[in-house]
Amino acid sequence: MIQIKTSIKITLSILVLSGLFLIGFSCNKASSTNSATSGLVNQTINISYPQYSALNTIGNYVYIPMPNAGVRGIILYRYSQEQFNAYERSCTYNTASSCGPVVVLAGNFYIQDTCKNCGSKFLLVSGAVATGPATIPLTQYKTSWDGISVVTITN
Repeated sequence: MIQIKTSIKITLSILVLSGLFLIGFSCNKASSTNSATSGLVNQTINISYPQYSALNTIGNYVYIPMPNAGVRGIILYRYSQEQFNAYERSCTYNTASSCGPVVVLAGNFYIQDTCKNCGSKFLLVSGAVATGPATIPLTQYKTSWDGISVVTITN
């Protein structure tokens, strides 16, 4: 009888510890993307077209307007010969704000929120927060490059 009680206690302890372990890893305090700042995205951009020709040079960017370009549009940045980064133009700090979209600052190093009450800055190369109050990076969309002239941007 004592052996059965000990076995039950061990089993219950294992179940409790397993439950706490799962709860601890399922809670996510900060996500790298914010569903309030990501919208439907399905764009094909041909960088040989004049409006996107800036993307022929590494380090340059273009704004891609809606529709099908997120919530407030997209910043498409040429990171390297083979890599393009696409960021949502909505600040991640106050997603309920009706402020304008984030903009790339002169010098092409930072993206900044245009709201008076925010002013968060993000790194153009990664979308990471440079200065707050935002703590979550800009939403980044998937990109694929055909190696010739077409960049596809999707969720």
